[in-house]
Amino acid sequence: MTAEFVANLAERVGRLEVDVGHISRNVSAIEERIAHMPTRADLWKTVAVAAGAVIGAMWLALQFFAKPYLDSLAPQLVN
Repeated sequence: MTAEFVANLAERVGRLEVDVGHISRNVSAIEERIAHMPTRADLWKTVAVAAGAVIGAMWLALQFFAKPYLDSLAPQLVN
């Protein structure tokens, strides 16, 4: 019975070593994916740049397209 137990134990250890190897490969793949993910600060910087671009575009539109129209309405508002 002892020889059978040792053989069975060796088989289980072998399967566990294979499982551990598979798990470590999966962990390495996950670590590689996480290493290339943007951080929260990077995402906020992207949002800030996009918001600045939108605000800048709207300011330019108001300065160059709406301002002449508003200036033409000013005499009517003053009277």
